[in-house]
Amino acid sequence: MKTVQSHDLRFRILRVSPEGVTTRDEMVFRFAREKNIPILMLTSGGYMKSNARIIADSITNLAKKNLIDLQSVFSSRA
Repeated sequence: MKTVQSHDLRFRILRVSPEGVTTRDEMVFRFAREKNIPILMLTSGGYMKSNARIIADSITNLAKKNLIDLQSVFSSRA
C-alpha cells in the first residue's frame, strides 16, 4: 500500500483524502484479520513532511481499533 501524497495531482484526481487513507488502511487490516491473513506493514521513507501526520493518524487508528498491537512492536525492538 502506498500512502497518498495529498497534493500529488494523481491522487487529487482520485480525491483520496487523509481520512480516506485511514479508512482504506482500516478496511485492509479488518479484511486480513477476518481471513486470517498476516500483514507486514513497512513505511518506505521518502515521504513528504505533510504525509507524516497522515501515516501517524492511520497507525494510531489501527491501534485504537485493536487491528495492530503497538506494544508488541516496540517491546520486540533490540
